[in-house]
Amino acid sequence: MWTAPNPTKSAFEGPVAGIAALNLDGPGTLIFKGESQFRDITFNVSSGRVVLANAKAPRPQLSGAGTAVVPEGVVYENGVAYTDGGTLCGLGTSTQTLTLSNRGNVAGGTPEEPGTLTLSGGVTMQSGAGFGLTLGAETNSLILVSHSLKYPSSASTIVTNRIQVRDASHQSARIRDAVLPVLQYTGSLNDYRAENTVFVVENLSPLSLDISEAEAGLDAATKTVWVSGLKYLPQGVILTIR
Repeated sequence: MWTAPNPTKSAFEGPVAGIAALNLDGPGTLIFKGESQFRDITFNVSSGRVVLANAKAPRPQLSGAGTAVVPEGVVYENGVAYTDGGTLCGLGTSTQTLTLSNRGNVAGGTPEEPGTLTLSGGVTMQSGAGFGLTLGAETNSLILVSHSLKYPSSASTIVTNRIQVRDASHQSARIRDAVLPVLQYTGSLNDYRAENTVFVVENLSPLSLDISEAEAGLDAATKTVWVSGLKYLPQGVILTIR
């Protein structure tokens, strides 16, 4: 087992070999530029950020504040798993079916850089799944599912979807009276029941955003998960007395 020593920024440049288990539990960023040579490697990410910069980088198991990033231009093939929270984000493409279990989250771009994350293998929903929306000065983030979106098949299951909104625009994004796309899918919508689905908006920028009138939902006609009613909080005036 290899445990990352709370790195500020570390990188595996070549293939990952000779390690059966990895743990990332601390601040900082770990970058995988090589592929995993172990099919069943255990890679736990409970905090910090792992950058999956190779199509065959090790498959992370996310929890807590752990974040996996697929960079722009990377078509990542190994997928991720969720054990208790955690977030998959980035500007690249993930090809494996993403199962949003155990309060797992997914978001386009990163908290610092809004953009589009493409999920070409589709998404399977479970209750508690989180969709991230980052507001940017020029563009907002987007989760693009270029495949199907599947909800639980049981007609009695109540599904809660969490829409996590973050402001990275310094209150310059155009949100007034806007219906903002959070996720768009191009394939089929399977087992979705509006009467059994609850959308909850969560505020990740409480000093900037007001979500008291926010609403969210899924529009099957436009194949979009959306949020509306966002507002900016008024900013105080700082007086300097000389």
